[in-house]
Amino acid sequence: MLEKLIQILFPETNYERIVSNIEYLTPEASIGRVVTCCDYRNREVKAAISLLKRGVRSNSDQLLSTLLYDVLLEEVSEYDFWDRKQVVIIPMPISSKRRKERGFNQMERICELLPSPLKECVDTKVLKQVKNVPMQKKLSRKERIENVKDIFEVSGDLKGKTVILVDDVFTTGATMNEAIETLGCNVKAFALARA
Repeated sequence: MLEKLIQILFPETNYERIVSNIEYLTPEASIGRVVTCCDYRNREVKAAISLLKRGVRSNSDQLLSTLLYDVLLEEVSEYDFWDRKQVVIIPMPISSKRRKERGFNQMERICELLPSPLKECVDTKVLKQVKNVPMQKKLSRKERIENVKDIFEVSGDLKGKTVILVDDVFTTGATMNEAIETLGCNVKAFALARA
């Protein structure tokens, strides 16, 4: 009875219906300066990322984590043994203001679901977003680049390590490029989807 009432009050959204019917997201990796796992125009990918960003508990987190894992293993295959002393996986940080509003960092959630030993390489503290900036969505490319200038800070020694930076959606690359520049080391960048 209670379950029926909940379904009436909170009906399943279209995105939730789409994601509930997905068993696996097939990688369509695109290789460039940033390796992207899929195309954001793919309705299943868009639905999964939308639910992830909104914090809707569904299988979208696990689907996207598996997608990232598959692409990481394929594209960074030279690491036979993932060792925290050699490899650091950094989820793209968000500002403290955005974290407070949202309650979580969506890429940290994805990285938490990576299997060991990759999960053990994740470091959420080495790269911080130290400035609150307006959302990038409605800005032009030029405005996006200016918007993200000097928003990151590195705390920790990355010398001699390979850094794998992961983000959700790659659009103009302004945020990713600023993070790569701030890290200033051997960075391999990945995004779940390209817009």
